[in-house]
Amino acid sequence: MSMTPRIAILRNIPFVVPFNDRVRLFHALINRDRTRLGLGTLGNTMNTVTHVGVLVSSSAVIRRGSVFEDGFRQLFPVLTGKPIDDDTVVMQGNGGGRNHTSQGHIDDVPVHERPVPHVSHSGSGGRRFDLAPESMDGERVRTVSWPQEARHDDHGLDPLASANSPMDVDPFVQPFRGQPLWGPFGFIAPTSRGGPAGPTQRNDMFKRRMQIEFEDQYGMPEAGIDGGGVFKEFLTSLVREAFDPQMGMFKETKHNNVYPNPEIMQIDNVKERVLALDKFKFLGALIGKALYEGILVDVPFALFFLGRCMGHLPTFNDLPTLDEDLYRGLVALKNYPVSETPNGDSTRDEDDEIYRVFGMDFTVTVDTRHGYTRAVPLVPKGDTIKVTSHNRMLYLDLIAQYKLVRQIDAPVKAFISGLHTMIPEIWLRLLFATPLELSRLLCGDSGAINIADWKRNTQYEGAYKAKRDDHPTIVAFWDVVENGISEKQRRELCKFATSCERPPLLGFAELNPPFCITNSSSDENGVHDNRLPSASTCVNLLKLPVYSSREILREKLLLAIESGAGFDLS
Repeated sequence: MSMTPRIAILRNIPFVVPFNDRVRLFHALINRDRTRLGLGTLGNTMNTVTHVGVLVSSSAVIRRGSVFEDGFRQLFPVLTGKPIDDDTVVMQGNGGGRNHTSQGHIDDVPVHERPVPHVSHSGSGGRRFDLAPESMDGERVRTVSWPQEARHDDHGLDPLASANSPMDVDPFVQPFRGQPLWGPFGFIAPTSRGGPAGPTQRNDMFKRRMQIEFEDQYGMPEAGIDGGGVFKEFLTSLVREAFDPQMGMFKETKHNNVYPNPEIMQIDNVKERVLALDKFKFLGALIGKALYEGILVDVPFALFFLGRCMGHLPTFNDLPTLDEDLYRGLVALKNYPVSETPNGDSTRDEDDEIYRVFGMDFTVTVDTRHGYTRAVPLVPKGDTIKVTSHNRMLYLDLIAQYKLVRQIDAPVKAFISGLHTMIPEIWLRLLFATPLELSRLLCGDSGAINIADWKRNTQYEGAYKAKRDDHPTIVAFWDVVENGISEKQRRELCKFATSCERPPLLGFAELNPPFCITNSSSDENGVHDNRLPSASTCVNLLKLPVYSSREILREKLLLAIESGAGFDLS
């Protein structure tokens, strides 16, 4: 089947279609798949079992303070169908050593630090580059990319392998065969097989509802029935814990954007390294499940990392999203002026003007888990190849590829394989033009909060149900939100009540359950100037006591949101 005009537009110039329309199409695709599995529509957290054998709840008991580890050990088997080896030592500290397995011993040099093999340029069968000696003279320098066989690991998915594949089928039909789909562009594509209750796959197990129960610090189950809201709290808590750089799985850029920690692949023990990659796969699947459930996550992803999730191979121009200082230094090398005959009468690299000024070779210095640095060759015998005016462009490409691809390739691909078990890569590549758009999809809009939209889509219970937004406390609340606090404080309030500082992409009408305000006292008419507001983020509920004045309301509200007074604390 040839590409339809609509698919051709999405593939080549998706930005001509308004972003919100593409988000609606994305949600339509997810709802179509949810219908196939007998699930409720996107955001319907009160779903019940409707098809025996199609929708089966997974259960997990999660201890406060161990959300990530408990979630991983209990839910990762749901994703893979295989139990976790309890004998595996959990990665911690800088330990480890040379390990021997039935397959032999691990080389002293980690895989990601080995130089690129000597290969020659090929056609469509694989993207390779030539590093023969004659290519160093500037006559045959090519943009660097990686051979197909070098981009696979035990975690399967190669997000780049299909980046150049011909689009000869409709991508919206291929991932999930089912019923004809209608979207913001009208009829998209017919299908011929399957249906709402059609056969399921292993990946479908992770899409089903998960029943979560929290245990407190004393091992006692917390009160509450998970109608979907507790799972939201679990997911947001797990994401907040796992993506914290203090956990060691992710690192931060200068602007506090996170990406996989390169030191993960320096772990010598095979079981520990496999366990770490399994955790990345689990996190990728959870981010995909957040998209699948319409839950925003509060994670500032590095854009080059999100680009990989969309199947984009990073280039030198993506380096500022990782390290601006390194990028500026390399740009200075790239633009450094040289004379027409930089070596004069000499043919020695030592006499080259670029080498005399910068004094670099084809290696990169990296930090190790053991606290020291080491020089990693970018090419075979890179420590003997000097960076000159003839080969500096190749050096720039190799540095960018090492920093953005090679040193984190295995954890990135593990993360992507988990993400794509929930959300097909083709949806992300066709519907979203840039990593920044994918960031908006995951984390919400970074623009100013639309207070009128927030107010219009708010429900009221308790003392406020009868008079709604005419109640004096509610009038004072919205006046404070609009005129009495800053935009930063509005975002803190939004996070305090919903667990995410950004509203849904399509407005507060998309928030499920809807944002609701109730009073926090059983006495519906009493004034409680000594109480703080509290929140149940799992159901987007703000518990606002009745206050005697606007000034007291503002004081108590700011005290609550800025001190992190949190769930049910008043």
